[in-house]
Amino acid sequence: MKRLAILAATVAAFAAVPAAAADFSYRGTLTDPNTPLFFNFTATGASTVTLVSFSYAGGTQADGTLVGRGGFDPRLALFRADGTFIGEDDDGSSVVDPSTTNSYDVRFSAPLTAGNYIVALTAFPLTANGNRLDVNNFRPAFDSTGRLDGRSSQFAFDILGVDQASGPGAVPEPATWAMMIGGFGLIGTALRRRTGDTATA
Repeated sequence: MKRLAILAATVAAFAAVPAAAADFSYRGTLTDPNTPLFFNFTATGASTVTLVSFSYAGGTQADGTLVGRGGFDPRLALFRADGTFIGEDDDGSSVVDPSTTNSYDVRFSAPLTAGNYIVALTAFPLTANGNRLDVNNFRPAFDSTGRLDGRSSQFAFDILGVDQASGPGAVPEPATWAMMIGGFGLIGTALRRRTGDTATA
């Protein structure tokens, strides 16, 4: 019984440790250029979070994946979980596509307090109009023509410096995996010790 209490305390202590800030890489296909895709993340403390896209000009994501150029011009909008608009960016990375000589990838940073947040990925010129998250508020910035402009529907972007993230194709950085595996190892060791004590009792 005492060993079980120690095991429970070990698990609780591990769960209580704040998660280290991590980087999450996303890749996929925008199935409908007129509809945003949504991704969620959590910050457990005050931090600066950065959103970076690689769709248009390509580049290397935080998880080491090399992304080729040729995707659409992306736009990333950031909201609090309650739907409050924080900001968005369309062309902030300054990385140039050598074929078009355009710099259409995103690099957007924002200081955030602890809480849950939502990122909306859209194809330019679709933009988050208004100060609330509502899929019906997303409207073209200046026209209603096709969004991909002859380029592929592939997207790639990173959410940098958050504690947890979820969405299609989220890949946590290696340091996050190492922390999780270490925690599972501690739990496994405690369970093996408990089993051995029970067998000798």
